[in-house]
Amino acid sequence: MTPSGTLAVAYFTGGIGNPNCSIAVSLLTLGSKQFTPGVIVSEHVNYSNQNPLLYWDKNTQILHLYHTTQAAHSSESTAEIWHLQSNDQGKYKRRRHVFDKSSLDLFRCNMVNS
Repeated sequence: MTPSGTLAVAYFTGGIGNPNCSIAVSLLTLGSKQFTPGVIVSEHVNYSNQNPLLYWDKNTQILHLYHTTQAAHSSESTAEIWHLQSNDQGKYKRRRHVFDKSSLDLFRCNMVNS
């Protein structure tokens, strides 16, 4: 949840492992009874994007989105972790940062300690 009271949710569209499975974000603003329609914020042609994780950094006022992506119908050997940032509480820029494969262990854990 952002300081303005907006709740952000991220989810993947399509089926796990299928091509063109994308990451979408939807917002529920304070006082609203309905989420905004989902907006695709990350897609990778012929890849499957999965496991979205949102993190609000109160110091920088940036909403971070981390997710995995791998070639469709393939093993995790092709997987990468992508990182997107939003400084306007959920309207993501199409900028990405790819982490090395050793970072994939973060997404295999049931809980991330901060």
